Formats: sequence, C-alpha cells, structure tokens
Amino acid sequence: MGCDGSNISLVNKPELQEYFGGQSNQNCSFVVAKTFYCYDVLNKMVLFPQIAPYRHGELRMAYDIINRSFIEDDMLLIF
Repeated sequence: MGCDGSNISLVNKPELQEYFGGQSNQNCSFVVAKTFYCYDVLNKMVLFPQIAPYRHGELRMAYDIINRSFIEDDMLLIF
C-alpha cells in the first residue's frame, strides 16, 4: 500500500475554522484540514482514510494507522 498525507481546503465556515484551523494572511483566513490515507495498489482502493485538524502532524497520523489492529503482518506499507 502507498500511504501519504495532504492538506485540503474546506468551506470557510466559523464552525470548521474552530475545529480544523487553517491559515491566514493580512487579508483573509482559510480553513484547511490534514488528510492521510493508504492506497491499495493491487485492488485500486483507498483504505484507512483520515481527516484531522490542520496542525495535526502527518507523522502522527501515519503512526495511528500503524498502531491499529487492521494492519496485517503480510502487508507492505510504503510511506
């Protein structure tokens, strides 16, 4: 499985800004979330998708996937 994280822009609503956080400059602010998932290259499926607040680290999200019980011994994960 290929595993990677990314940032995504969300709708600029106060509730989303409060939970996910984001970026801002002198003119406006942007709601941004952190995502992380694994892609099963054999079956062409996204597995273990996660979405978290923007300041949540990508490495921490990777450890969350590794520490879950659904990772089997014969799986190869490439980060």
